[in-house]
Amino acid sequence: GADGAFSFDATGFRDGDATLTVRAGKDEFVRKVRKLAPLPAGRHMSWIENGNLVVDGRPTARRNIYACGFMGGKAFDEKFKADDLHITTNIGSIANLDLRNCDPSLMYSEALKDVRPSKRVFDWLDTQIAKARTSSGCMYYIMDEPECWGASDVYFRHIYDYVAEKDPYHVIYSCCRAGDIYYGIADLFETHPYIDPHNTSDGRRVYGRAFNELGSYVDDVVRLGRPDKAMGFYQTSFAYRYNDPTSDYPTFAEAVCHVWAGVIRGAVSLNSYATHDLGDRAAVYEGTRYTFTSMAALENYLLFGKRTRLALTKDYEAVRYELGDGSKVFVVVNFTQKPVRAEARGIPAGDYVEFRGTRRFSSPTAFDLRPHEVVIGTTRRYDEGLATYAETQAAIDAKERERTGRDNQLLDRFTELTFIGSNAKSSFYKLVRKCEDK
Repeated sequence: GADGAFSFDATGFRDGDATLTVRAGKDEFVRKVRKLAPLPAGRHMSWIENGNLVVDGRPTARRNIYACGFMGGKAFDEKFKADDLHITTNIGSIANLDLRNCDPSLMYSEALKDVRPSKRVFDWLDTQIAKARTSSGCMYYIMDEPECWGASDVYFRHIYDYVAEKDPYHVIYSCCRAGDIYYGIADLFETHPYIDPHNTSDGRRVYGRAFNELGSYVDDVVRLGRPDKAMGFYQTSFAYRYNDPTSDYPTFAEAVCHVWAGVIRGAVSLNSYATHDLGDRAAVYEGTRYTFTSMAALENYLLFGKRTRLALTKDYEAVRYELGDGSKVFVVVNFTQKPVRAEARGIPAGDYVEFRGTRRFSSPTAFDLRPHEVVIGTTRRYDEGLATYAETQAAIDAKERERTGRDNQLLDRFTELTFIGSNAKSSFYKLVRKCEDK
């Protein structure tokens, strides 16, 4: 038609591949078309549609925690399995395609070069795909931090194309801080600009990465405008510098600010790193519950809302979301450790209730924000049954007083503990808690 729209009759098109040829004047376009057969009962399927992760036909704001069951200790593992942190349940197991599981030397002998992987790699991929076909999972993990390795996007695109062709039922994702470079190696990117909080000798709280920089890593993929790519974010849930006594865990305020600094740029998936530190501090454990339940409650806005930036400075950012039914949400984030006056003109007129709070806002244009505060206003109440921010902070404070109030011989002593093992140890990380769990 004159508007460029077209259709074709697919009656009788059987499962499998076909070739679609489109001729327009002197131009001809040939594309492969595939009709997928239904998966067996109990199997999950995932794909990316309109920039969202879709699982079994349902757009999903993924909420998962990395390294479940690894290094956390038996006591914590039992507590974790008995709790409900609002983790997404329909993802299932994730098939790991990281080459280091095949042979660590491949990263240096092949993967840094713009070449096609060796037959050995494709044979190994075949075994991983075969395993995935019999599992309940719906995702592949292709590469851990390719930008840190200087990995070749050409090399890993060969792997991506091979796996996607062999198993088109499952999304392929990567943990990456350079999605604009590696966008061809995965469908879903979960970026990991960890904030690395630590305390200096003169009493200052400093970070390895500024909060106002976090969203730029999400922008790398979102600004490509690719509806077949989705962007996610890693929540800092650990002490970054394992052997540095100045290293610290994020506070509750820092954890919430960190997540929303990424989400308001278009992150539609949240992965917490990592389970093995989750039980170390109440702020990390309950902070994960808070961000996961918040993301679940506001899922429709994050996935389908029209997102408009209202303000962006080095100190704060404000956005609004609007759904087709007229309901609205605004989010204002203070990136700094100081109180900030945030101007946020452009919030549509209306009566807003504070999400996980007690305030009400009537067409606000400015906010006086506490350090790292995130203010969310909604035209409808979405937080029924959820603890408020203040209630969560009070619970965390009580648990922290209990932790630090115990009689102990080791807390805050970094040089008095000597450990001699049968094997050389380069780190004392987790040593104490693992002993306690026995």
